[in-house]
Amino acid sequence: MTQFDFILIAVMLITCALICASDVALRKISNVYGVVILICSVLLLYESKQGVTSHLISVVIVCLLTLTAFGFKILGGGDVKLMIAFSIAIPIHYLGATIFNVAIIGGALALFYLLKYRILKLVPESGEAGLPYGLAISFGFFNTVCNLYV
Repeated sequence: MTQFDFILIAVMLITCALICASDVALRKISNVYGVVILICSVLLLYESKQGVTSHLISVVIVCLLTLTAFGFKILGGGDVKLMIAFSIAIPIHYLGATIFNVAIIGGALALFYLLKYRILKLVPESGEAGLPYGLAISFGFFNTVCNLYV
C-alpha cells in the first residue's frame, strides 16, 4: 500500500463517518460526500492497476439493483448514489460479499430501530421512522475497500 492509497483510505474513512452522522441525524446524505467517495474510488481503481472490466460490471450490477430498489421506494437517492460511488472500487468477484456485509449490518440496524421504535416507543417527533441505511452501506463497502486495498 502506497502513501497515496493510505491517504485515500483515510479520506474515505472520514467521509464515511460524516455520512453516518448525517444519515443518523438528518436522514440525508450530502452529494458532496458521494462525490468524495466517487473520486476516492476512481483513484483507488487507477492506483491498483486491476482490470477495469470487472469493476465496470460491478458498477452496472449495482446501478441496476439500486435503481430498482429506488423505484420501489426501498432505498433513498443518497443511498443509491453512495452505493454506486463505492462500487467503482469493488471488482465483481467481491460484490456479493460486499452486498452481504451491507445486508448483515442493515439487518442489525433494523433490529436496533425495531427495538427503538416499537418496543421503547422512541419515535422521533417529526414522525420520520426510517432507517439510516447510509450507515450500513458505509460500513459494508468500506470494509471491502479496506480488505482490497490495505
